[in-house]
Amino acid sequence: YALSGVFVDAGKRDGKVVFAATDSRRLSVVQITADVGGDFSPPVVPAAAITAFLRCDRRSECTIEVGQNSIRMICGATTITSRLVDRRFPQYGSIIPRQAAHVVDIVASELASVCQQAMVMTSDESKGVVFAFRDGLLSLKSSAASIGESDVALPISWSTAPMEITLIPEQITQALKTLPS
Repeated sequence: YALSGVFVDAGKRDGKVVFAATDSRRLSVVQITADVGGDFSPPVVPAAAITAFLRCDRRSECTIEVGQNSIRMICGATTITSRLVDRRFPQYGSIIPRQAAHVVDIVASELASVCQQAMVMTSDESKGVVFAFRDGLLSLKSSAASIGESDVALPISWSTAPMEITLIPEQITQALKTLPS
């Protein structure tokens, strides 16, 4: 699979374009509205080309042209051309659950804050933090033999059965940074 690029799917989605990327542990999927002309196989664009494109001044209208083995992204006075990555990409649609078993509303900045506090007591050997959802409380517990232990809590609206999941807080905070403030 092509894990080092961004999959761009502009198939029959009524003017919607889906961008999907993974590093084999995390998956990011974004959908935007765009005018799509022509019919082409969904390309996998190198991450470096996408990064360069994101640095462009996108206040003007941007155009993306997809060829057999290359892509050209034009935004204002900037043109970026790149070869495409192997066109095989994991079936991202089958990975994302259609419905969640549990949903809890949390203010992103508050979650980022407790994640950062819990990260203080992690090490390269013990990156995981236990996210414990209990009646009205989210508790983040971490420990590292050479550093110590941490237990930080955040009030939440949780009234179902207790649940625990171990996550890497750095990945959570990275995802939270992409949300609008």
